[in-house]
Formats: sequence, structure tokens, C-alpha cells
Amino acid sequence: MKMLLDKPELSQLTGKTGRITRHQLLNAWIAFMPELNMRADLTLKMAIVTSPKNHPIKTFQKIKIDEDIIATIVRAMNRLNRYLLGPERHQRRLGAVFFWERGKNGRPHVHGLVERPEHIHPDDFIDALTRAWHGQPFGHRQVLIARIRSLGASFNYDSKAGFHHLVYFHKHDPLKGHPSA
Repeated sequence: MKMLLDKPELSQLTGKTGRITRHQLLNAWIAFMPELNMRADLTLKMAIVTSPKNHPIKTFQKIKIDEDIIATIVRAMNRLNRYLLGPERHQRRLGAVFFWERGKNGRPHVHGLVERPEHIHPDDFIDALTRAWHGQPFGHRQVLIARIRSLGASFNYDSKAGFHHLVYFHKHDPLKGHPSA
């Protein structure tokens, strides 16, 4: 978040109190990342089997909230960039923001806002992101991906658990040849 508050136009949001409201923070994110045009609700597995396939004793690895969620999102986004951008991914990456939370049943899931390049049809994007997510060890089969109708409403919903649940953020800097994420 430091980067956001260092921007001159955003530092004026804090006013006399030196605090930024949730509404102001959401508006700042919307102004900062207007290219986000798809939303994704991606569910994570609670645990995975780590023993060899035919081994008589099954061993499991429970999901670690910080490490496994971040690693799963990063790997899925790397795959998505490869699927959609091909060789161009070395100069550019898709913008995205992901927040995690636990559902009512305790299962962790992530809410994401992702940039879909204009030349990619929404159905092709949905297929590519679904394939990228299902290719991850902790990626669960339950996904919901759709176009964003309102960026403000989507940011508000996705960040409902709080901005401290932000686990992935990338914005391409067109002034740099290679992305910094």
C-alpha cells in the first residue's frame, strides 16, 4: 500500500486526520487500475495428498494461508499470462488484484479482479483462467469468472474482508520494458 500513498494525488486524500477512509481507498484503487475488466471467485482446496499414488499410507498437506495461497495465485497468473500473451509475457503481464477470505464452511477462496486484453474474447479468457487455476495443486474445481459490470462494486465486494487480506497485486508499468512483479 505504500506505493499508493506515495502518489501525490492520493496523499491529498488523507486530509487533516492523516487517515484514509475505505471509500477513499476503493476510489483510489479504481482510479489506479481502470483496466481491470474480469472478476474471478476461485476456491482453494483445504489439503492435498502428498504421498505417492499407489502408496498404502496417505499423507496430506494442509493449506498454509500465506504461503500456499500466494504461491497458487502467482503460478496461476504466470500460466494465464503464458496462455494469453505468449512471448509478449516477457515484456508485459496482466494487471490483477486478489484478496483471500474463508467461506461460511471454512474453505479458503480468493476474489480477484483481472485485466482481460481487448483482443481476447471473454469466453476464451474464462477458459484460460479456469485451466490455469485447475492446474495448481491447491486449485479447487469450483470457480466463477465473469465480466465486471461495475468496477467499484466489484472492488468493494472483493475487499470486504479488508485490505489486509490483499495477497496479490500487479500493475504493468508501460514506461518499463519488463514488469516489476
